[in-house]
Amino acid sequence: MKRGNLFWGLILLFIGGFLLGRSLDIIPKDVDLFGVLIPFALIIFGGLILLKGSSNRTNPIQPLVIPLEGANRVDLEIDHGAGMIRVDGRAPGGAALAVNQGSGFDHKVTRTPGVVMINVDAGPTFIPFLGPESGEWVFSLTNQKPVTLNIEAGATRLDLDLTEIKLSLLKVSMGAAGFKCALPAKAGSSVVDVECGMATLEFILPAEVGAKVLLKQGASATDLDMERFELLSQNPALYQTRNYADALNRVDLNLEGGANSIVIK
Repeated sequence: MKRGNLFWGLILLFIGGFLLGRSLDIIPKDVDLFGVLIPFALIIFGGLILLKGSSNRTNPIQPLVIPLEGANRVDLEIDHGAGMIRVDGRAPGGAALAVNQGSGFDHKVTRTPGVVMINVDAGPTFIPFLGPESGEWVFSLTNQKPVTLNIEAGATRLDLDLTEIKLSLLKVSMGAAGFKCALPAKAGSSVVDVECGMATLEFILPAEVGAKVLLKQGASATDLDMERFELLSQNPALYQTRNYADALNRVDLNLEGGANSIVIK
């Protein structure tokens, strides 16, 4: 049973018992429900924290490894509230995904012919006892098969090392956050769509990779190497590397949001 379910189950049992006791005149009418409920909730919460710490010492949480099982493509969707996420292409051989686990983590795997689809709900990392022990979620994807990655996050710091990943599509939707992304080096054609609020976006573009960058947002500070890029249009701003037409590996970047700082190097 998940600790979150246990916590709310005990709270509902307490409220039901309290109301039943009051209706049967076992509990005096002048006893305030919330005055008793809050200390009770804190006691339960503290007990679950101690229980988690004790169970982790005796039974360490093992990383989750999801095998490819013959899949030719991996689709990963991550739903995250706040904290820190890292993504890289270092999954062990034969694995679609390897990820550390912790409280507030849930996942679903669906398989269709040739495709493994993984949906992850990853809890916050800024509260240690509700997230992973390391304080960050680390997702290691396969570098052997094409990958699509969809991340929906709130106030989250994203650090994506996609250099080795055969990325087909990356979609990111997030609020106020920091974002760093090393783009694929040998993925053929990749599309990256980022929609965000007030954020700092930093992209690392491998030297031989061509890129087209479409900026669809309000006031922004942009820092592009204009020896590599040329401006094709002003509104919306469209940039393209000078090697884009001949590059074997290309990335199309579509960036949309509010007041952002965008760096591509």
